[in-house]
Amino acid sequence: MKKGLWLMLIACFIMGTLSGCYGKSVGFSGSGAVSGGAVSGGAVAEGAVSGGGTFCNNWYVYYQDGGELVERPLAGGTGRRTAVEYLSYVCYADNDWVYYVKENINDDRYQIWRAPVIQSEGWRLRADREELVLEDKQGFKEQPGGVWCDGKYIVYISDKTNKYREYDIQKKRYHDSGRLEKCKEISNVAICGKNVFISAWDEGLLRKRLGSDEIGQIHKAPAYSPYYMTTTGTDLFWADGFQELKDVWHCPAEGKARRLITVSEIRKLLENEGYSRCALSDSHKYLELGMFVRAHRLYIQIHMRHDKKPCCNHIVVISKDLEADGVLQVEKELTQCLNHLEDIGKEVWKMGRNGGREVTYMNRGLCVMMTEDTCLMYLEDQEKKRNRWACYDFKTGGLRFVSEKDASGCLMYSDQYHTLYNLRLKREILEMDAAYDYINDVLPNNYDF
Repeated sequence: MKKGLWLMLIACFIMGTLSGCYGKSVGFSGSGAVSGGAVSGGAVAEGAVSGGGTFCNNWYVYYQDGGELVERPLAGGTGRRTAVEYLSYVCYADNDWVYYVKENINDDRYQIWRAPVIQSEGWRLRADREELVLEDKQGFKEQPGGVWCDGKYIVYISDKTNKYREYDIQKKRYHDSGRLEKCKEISNVAICGKNVFISAWDEGLLRKRLGSDEIGQIHKAPAYSPYYMTTTGTDLFWADGFQELKDVWHCPAEGKARRLITVSEIRKLLENEGYSRCALSDSHKYLELGMFVRAHRLYIQIHMRHDKKPCCNHIVVISKDLEADGVLQVEKELTQCLNHLEDIGKEVWKMGRNGGREVTYMNRGLCVMMTEDTCLMYLEDQEKKRNRWACYDFKTGGLRFVSEKDASGCLMYSDQYHTLYNLRLKREILEMDAAYDYINDVLPNNYDF
């Protein structure tokens, strides 16, 4: 295993030079307006994205690279680097402050700090004037969002207790809720507007008003919590089902939850398009393998799997227009990019969650991230016999393999919640120690193991 091979998508974004990769990560509101996200070469709203990784204010993009905090001009040019001891990742930025997490400090303490952005010095970040915001010796749980911050509040899940914590930055105190104390386990949180969405195993999906005791249940799953959540900052999307995909839901920050796509609609679509049958089986399990939002569409990567002998594995990307009465369709070009070039199944012996077995792979990789302009994929290069990063250009329809540096540049302006967060890949999105079973099941080879 070569850990140096993997990008740290959340902790380490490095500006690349891939043409067409710089885009914006957008949100969708009920009015159809674009919101959130960051754009290259122009001014953007403060704190454009949230949830651990890369953030920007009106002037700079901030991210962590190794032990350095990098500030890179949105207008282009060389970034400044500042060494920050124990730096783990950036969790928020606006025109006044940049917030970041420090971990494993001396006796495994976990802290959140902030450094000022000085307008009189050309909006320069002054890490030498950093100040401690809070400390939690229990640590921050590695749920998809890590630590969430909006400049007024910090929310996270305590690592050792699974306790929801909400910290008022101005008042310098926690705002705890008795109802949340009774939850058996909270698996995920996400700030969305003036609210925070909370996924609890025993109570389903909750919406809490920041700074208030106002809590309401917006979705109750039958026997599991809606863990797989995708947020754009103004809207929340999630898929029911833990082992197998059920229905897909949508809830605006201030509105009511509604069922967006039923599993029967997905099955009917794949049957009509001829994806539900293969030479090995006509009965597959459908698993959600990541949701992405771009261009007013919700993209869902469907993992079609059949575990009974003969075993088979296939990935199909579908999408739905988020406008009223939007059409559900198969993204045939993206799906074709994920298929083997020879358009035939590839049989590989794999040691996976179900023990050793022969699996026939119809796919050669998977989608990892989307921006407005591109889709980053991780694919088998069948000529070089190894897995590589590849970039699909939505404008031209072209696909090409890219270097690790170019791939990280492609993700410069993107939000963690448009990644394969539901594979529990933690901040190192393709860190093999964290994702062995999941990635091993999906990739049609044993190159990375």
